Amino acid sequence: MSGLAAAKQALRRAMKAMRRAVSDPERQAAAGALARQAPDLAALCDGGVLSGFQAIRDEVDVAPLLLALHRCGVALALPCVLGAETGLIFRRWRPGEALRQGAFGILEPSTEAPVVHPQLMLLPLLAFDRRGHRLGYGGGFFDRTLAIRRPALAVGVGFAAQEVADVPVDGHDVLLDLVLTEQGLFDCRAFRSA
Repeated sequence: MSGLAAAKQALRRAMKAMRRAVSDPERQAAAGALARQAPDLAALCDGGVLSGFQAIRDEVDVAPLLLALHRCGVALALPCVLGAETGLIFRRWRPGEALRQGAFGILEPSTEAPVVHPQLMLLPLLAFDRRGHRLGYGGGFFDRTLAIRRPALAVGVGFAAQEVADVPVDGHDVLLDLVLTEQGLFDCRAFRSA
């Protein structure tokens, strides 16, 4: 295993442990704080489609945020895994609509739901830094998708405690534009240009 791969693995282990340690009251407070950011995200989406995600494992709960965005009139979509090498597509979805179990046990919209191209994409993460580097689970689905079909804005979503000084990155890792945590929304592009 290369030094970079080992550094990523170590950071993944540490951040998974950190997320598991977040208490239920902290999780509920974070979910509520994210939902209060819905008007700001709706304005950034500018009438386009926003792709969310279904939280898995110990990820921050984005369901209240997606419901708040829907109430703001934002058209929503969720990612669907096509295959290990092909990345993701996005299907239209509304809160309350039935979801089916897709690849890796992740809930996805029906295959009957129309495929859409999001203007703004919310991405789960294990760790992030202020410049917009994101550490995911290692499958590369979001990175491959962003490299092929970049939305206007890529927004990482997680707990503020998932911020680290430097995420180890390689040439395949795609930068985030913004990061949303319970502490607010910040623009990573400003840190890259400073």
